[in-house]
Amino acid sequence: MWPKPQAHPAFPNEQFHWAPIINVRVIHKHAPPSKSIECWIDSGSHVCLFHASLCHSLGIKRVEDGIKEELGGIFDDPKRPVYFHKVKIIVVSEQFETMAGFSKELSVIGILGRRGFFQNFITKIDSSGSPPFIELEKIVTH
Repeated sequence: MWPKPQAHPAFPNEQFHWAPIINVRVIHKHAPPSKSIECWIDSGSHVCLFHASLCHSLGIKRVEDGIKEELGGIFDDPKRPVYFHKVKIIVVSEQFETMAGFSKELSVIGILGRRGFFQNFITKIDSSGSPPFIELEKIVTH
């Protein structure tokens, strides 16, 4: 949550902005986990995405060595290159493995999407309270 600099005419009673953001750590192969990363929970994203600036600390020498795909929707232009690498994502004390995309042009450090994140957690985002909150429940598969 962060305070609004001034009231928006369409939402005069809103006093702050907030977003569903959680801290995660990322692991690639045998490298140590990353530092904590603030990631947006985004049910509109079909994949987990991270800024390519994380690659060096994860032991990924060249982001372009991943599986390339052109993605649109989250970038200013219609489509931009994203390179997928297999990683483990640590959420609180739980971790899961997924193919995550890395891009030099992502406007945030991380996005947690349907493949990977929502496959592993039931996610409740409740904006009715002050402050709003996020509740995660690990999906247990047998």
